[in-house]
Amino acid sequence: MKLDAPLNTGVNVTLEMNWEVKIPEISRVRMGKYSDSTLFIAYWYPQMSVYDDLQGWDEQNFTMNQEFYNNFGDFDVKITAPEGFLIWATGELQNPAEVYSEEILKSFEKAKTSNEIVKIVTKETKNNLKTKKGKNAFHYRAKYVPDFAFGAALDYLWDASTMVVDVKTGRKALISAVYNEKSEDFYQVADISRQAIKYFSEDLPGVPYPYPSMTVFNGQGGMEFPMMVNDGSEPTYASMVGLTSHEIAHTYFPFFMGTNEVKYAFMDEGWARMIPYKFQKEVGKYNPIATQMKAYDERAGREFEVPPMVPSIQLEGPTYRMAAYNRPALAYLFLQDMMGEDKFREAMQNYIEVWKGKHPNPFDFFNIMSSFYGEDLSWYFKSWFFNWDYPDLKLSYSLIDGEKAKGKKEGIGEDEYVIENKGRLPLPVKIYLAEGTFKKLVYYKPASIWKDGKTSIKVKLETPGEMTWYQLGDENIPDVNRPDNVLK
Repeated sequence: MKLDAPLNTGVNVTLEMNWEVKIPEISRVRMGKYSDSTLFIAYWYPQMSVYDDLQGWDEQNFTMNQEFYNNFGDFDVKITAPEGFLIWATGELQNPAEVYSEEILKSFEKAKTSNEIVKIVTKETKNNLKTKKGKNAFHYRAKYVPDFAFGAALDYLWDASTMVVDVKTGRKALISAVYNEKSEDFYQVADISRQAIKYFSEDLPGVPYPYPSMTVFNGQGGMEFPMMVNDGSEPTYASMVGLTSHEIAHTYFPFFMGTNEVKYAFMDEGWARMIPYKFQKEVGKYNPIATQMKAYDERAGREFEVPPMVPSIQLEGPTYRMAAYNRPALAYLFLQDMMGEDKFREAMQNYIEVWKGKHPNPFDFFNIMSSFYGEDLSWYFKSWFFNWDYPDLKLSYSLIDGEKAKGKKEGIGEDEYVIENKGRLPLPVKIYLAEGTFKKLVYYKPASIWKDGKTSIKVKLETPGEMTWYQLGDENIPDVNRPDNVLK
């Protein structure tokens, strides 16, 4: 809609409108009706377009592929629900005593002060009346967030607890898991969520969880909203750890920062993929990096891959997944490897502190990381985000010392080898001496080894024995042509 007259700086205008939203019946991975008694509602109200200093008014339509680019605002929402229905939403409930039954209210108040998980609604109590009689208006408020979503259920179970998220100030957050009793994996989600939020607050990015609540709702798919997550059930504990931590990581990117995910999806999906790697490995007991690497290798350097700086709104399918998730997550991972965990964490904290709530663009991130690294990192970001470079390293004998490398030199000595960067993408270099199933790391350099633009390096290694060989790279480093990484 257009105003009758331009709105000048410092002038306010109040808009009132009626609207309707249709609950999707086919694709419900982000919101929808999951049963006659269960709904998750998002994308349900008119939003003001963002005006920024790069493009002016954002005129991109929402296509359900790319996700968020919203203004920040304060929400004051009342949701009227039939008797017995509980409502969980972005923000904090303002009137629990007015809507909850005495039994639920007592457990809810206990959860708000308990460091242990409280079973607010159990299998035994799920059929009891959980609200006041008649219709109830749940009143939620949320300050300075870019969106608002809510879930409703008549017979879901509810686990909740409160934990300190900022040890300096003592600030706390209420963490809940709301789920179908048949979803066996969700019985552990409240605990997984606590551990994930603690990790994000204290380890990486090491910034206290910025909101007063988090509710993981058992709907379908895997979709993030401010203080709300809509997750389907997962077949294994490891996959539930991965899904839960990934969606909660979105709290920082895009929500706390306000990044333009419609245009630069790698600024949030890449981060939500990379930041929990360590947590997923320790808690989920699997190697998320190797899983990521395999998916990247399948399409890297082929027609499905484009540079991540291509606007995300133009991408879909596997091309979108590569540009938004796979490639940027590895770029961040190897940047961390170059900088070291402590310096990388410090740089991330500075980036978040400077740009939170200000709609940063990729160059804002690139500049801060260069500043903390102590030198211009444009060579790295250009290759990973702008160029058509791809992961392909090769190990071969040095032409100079070829005769030695072929074993014509007697006794134990050193031979010279060449590592070619055929795909030009800056990758860490690891060489293992292998024999059978045994591998020993004998050479390592971070991706900075390629910063001067060279496409090959020479290394001297001990002459291998007859039963051993050298292997370049491992399952944690991508490579589209692994056969030429082994030299026997």
